[in-house]
Amino acid sequence: MPRVPIVPEQQPDTKGWMRRAAQAINGLLLGRSNNVYSVTLTASAATTTITDSRITPDTVALLEAMTANAAAEAVYQVVSSGQIVLHHGASAAIDKTFRYVLVG
Repeated sequence: MPRVPIVPEQQPDTKGWMRRAAQAINGLLLGRSNNVYSVTLTASAATTTITDSRITPDTVALLEAMTANAAAEAVYQVVSSGQIVLHHGASAAIDKTFRYVLVG
């Protein structure tokens, strides 16, 4: 999913700023909140790390399995500033792919 640039809070071009703010609000109303990603669990390892500067200890990652191997995997997460560490089985499967949403 393409990233939407952040709208500056102040800008000398008031009409341009209002247009970008309206586009951002309309995007949110249409469900385009720019917080959906995908991750594939690291094969033959017991952890996979998601790194993003927007992650805080209050962030929640909601995972949705995209493959049968992902659906069979038990995953729990440890959240800290800047990263989420996913703990999982260390199987050799390379297609344990999840979609996830960052909230908070």
